[in-house]
Amino acid sequence: MRGHLNLSGWDFNEQGPAPLDGEWEFYADTSYTAVTKNKPVQKDYFPLPSIWKGTTSKGIALRHQGRGVYRLKVKLGPDSPADSLFLSGALSVCNVRVNGQLVGSTGKVGSDQQSEQPVKHLITPVFNSKEEYADIVMEVSNFHNKEGGINSSILMGSHDQIESLINYRRISGAIIGGALLIMGIFHLVIFSMRRANRENLYFGGFCIVWCIATVFNPPSAFLAEELLSIDWSWYIKICLLPTGLAIPLLLVFYNSIFPQKYGKQICWLYSSIGGIYCVYTLITPPGAYSAAAFTYFLITRTAYIYLIASFLNDLRKKKKGAIYLAPGYLALFLAEFDEILFDLNIFGSADFTPYGTFIFILSYSLLMSARFAETLSSYEKVSEELEVHKKKEQNHKMVRQHLSRKLDSLEKETIAVNRELIHVLTRKTEEKKPDKRELAVWLMNESLECWEKCTGKSKADLASESGIWNIYIEKDGYARTQTLDRYMSIDTLPERPRWKNIYATAEFVISNCSGKTEASAKLEQNLNQLKKMS
Repeated sequence: MRGHLNLSGWDFNEQGPAPLDGEWEFYADTSYTAVTKNKPVQKDYFPLPSIWKGTTSKGIALRHQGRGVYRLKVKLGPDSPADSLFLSGALSVCNVRVNGQLVGSTGKVGSDQQSEQPVKHLITPVFNSKEEYADIVMEVSNFHNKEGGINSSILMGSHDQIESLINYRRISGAIIGGALLIMGIFHLVIFSMRRANRENLYFGGFCIVWCIATVFNPPSAFLAEELLSIDWSWYIKICLLPTGLAIPLLLVFYNSIFPQKYGKQICWLYSSIGGIYCVYTLITPPGAYSAAAFTYFLITRTAYIYLIASFLNDLRKKKKGAIYLAPGYLALFLAEFDEILFDLNIFGSADFTPYGTFIFILSYSLLMSARFAETLSSYEKVSEELEVHKKKEQNHKMVRQHLSRKLDSLEKETIAVNRELIHVLTRKTEEKKPDKRELAVWLMNESLECWEKCTGKSKADLASESGIWNIYIEKDGYARTQTLDRYMSIDTLPERPRWKNIYATAEFVISNCSGKTEASAKLEQNLNQLKKMS
């Protein structure tokens, strides 16, 4: 029945708090005093929850800004425990009276923007439950938001039930916000250590932005309200701004891990739209349900459609790691469906939305963790291979040292014979006169050996510091000297070698060897010999 709600048969202990949805008595452009004292003859009605748009049941057109009075008479059972209300969607200010007593207020109701003072976003009024009826009257004024009305269900229940509901939302919000903060910091730290992987920057930023949205969301924003003193209008703007940043960050992040054909252009488009939305939000009055906010809401849904389509395409192509995102996109779909039903006033709340979004983010975190573990595993494998290679080199040096000691213990004549034999086996250049190509390869190997002995640095350092040879950095961060490597073997030496690079390499090594050593003197001798052959 319009303006009345019978809860005498509602079992609050079993069914929980009751939503007070339906058609309330509604009186537009008036005050509480005018409604209760003057007692209007014609009653008008308007649904709750809903924002002020369209007309009332009597055909009175509603304005976005102004004043209005809601009234609902609720019949309670004789032993009903209901003595509290939960109200979180009043735009902008609301005074709540039950049976004539003022039991709660979100600020100071006014007749214009100067006299109106919004303060709170959520209240839990407590009233006397001993009477048979609870006559609820809510006086609402809106001169700060672009839309007015009450767009969330009002709940009635016992004080313990309402407090449990609030604590549940606050605790879950704190857990989700804390988890997002930790994930964001974790990936930003990884980016600071490996700046080549920019996806960690995008995902870390996305987590931080969504953490702010969660912490400042009115149902779970007790920490922000207690610890921070923020003007009401700026509080609303902080709640709206993360949406303008999160969508572009998410698109850029997805394109960085799974590059799309027109990904850069789409990211640029949505980043521009998000930037315009953020600027508009900052310079205009707060409007969570304004036409601009709703338009941007629709635009972001097209971004989600693009993401889902890209994900399904990547899943079809069996791209590595895409399967990790399947639970996240399923949760995102359910969360979006829940929010759409809430915006259409089919559902009185969108309780699943933050959890669905969190599962969506968690699936991406799982993908990033898997990629990080795979990269770490590859690094460990390369490290093990390098360690084995070093051991082999050490064993080779030990063998050479052992042979050298053996040679020193023999007589001079035998040493001379053995040295000649070793020269035959290990150094062809001393047994027979090499041609120009063989001498070039020998000179390059001798240059590298002299460089390592004189400076203690690697082949990659030689290529980098001399500036003669190109260095290729793989995705795993390993430096490769493919061009230089071709000059280290007669089999891979180019048909037309770059003789100037060979000369420059030997000269660079000689100039960097402090003092005249036997190795550098031998290198200079072979360099001069090669130049004479040119």
